[in-house]
Amino acid sequence: MRAILPVVAGLFAGLVGAWLAGRGSLSGWALLVSGVAGAAAWGWWSVRELRRGEAARRLAEFQARQREEELTWLRRVADALVSGETLDQVLGVVGEAATDLLASESAAIGFVVEEGRFVRIVAGTGPVAIARDRLLPVDNSLLGWVVTHEQPLTSPDMAADARNFPVPDLQLQTIACVPLRASGFVIGVLAVFNRLDGRPFHPLDLRDGVWTAEHLCGADLYRGAFRALGPDRWQAEWEISGPRKDQVLRGLFTRAA
Repeated sequence: MRAILPVVAGLFAGLVGAWLAGRGSLSGWALLVSGVAGAAAWGWWSVRELRRGEAARRLAEFQARQREEELTWLRRVADALVSGETLDQVLGVVGEAATDLLASESAAIGFVVEEGRFVRIVAGTGPVAIARDRLLPVDNSLLGWVVTHEQPLTSPDMAADARNFPVPDLQLQTIACVPLRASGFVIGVLAVFNRLDGRPFHPLDLRDGVWTAEHLCGADLYRGAFRALGPDRWQAEWEISGPRKDQVLRGLFTRAA
């Protein structure tokens, strides 16, 4: 309502100006122009703020739904841990949670065995379930790479990745894998495969809607900040400094209908 009042006031001033201008008053023309211009400016500002508010509301609702889903799976995993179920059943729940939360086709859990020479698949969901009990070499597989380097991994094309150890009868294209630790030691891995939307996995965490990055282009430093405004809108800002460039670039992006 507060945003509408200035628009109404501007239009009223414009009407008064039009009435005075019709009687030959120069001040009437000035009032007409300023009133209409003010109403248009306030109208544009109001529409922009309404759109921003709607985008913020949609983003908040999306984040709330995502958070609720995460908490639901956390409760299910916690229940499985204290329910007295077998380890296989607990690992199955963990695999299902990873598959669902990362919107992937399947998941696998592997433990390091044979004196650290292999990763044994001890649980799987989706198509990967047929790989249960399969041994993957630590020194020649993506899962083994995670064990050896003790850090997460993503690969957008497993078939073209030299670190991959192909498993027959499984059509695995993309992977995201993290190490499992106990007492500071890596004891296994948790991996998900093939995002349902067909896109590769990435390391960005967009749950808070914000991400930053920086890189050098020659001698110039580029600092980027990205913010999701909703499912269909995001903004980017690049602050560039260096001997060749000193500028700030801002962009607003909207998904095409």
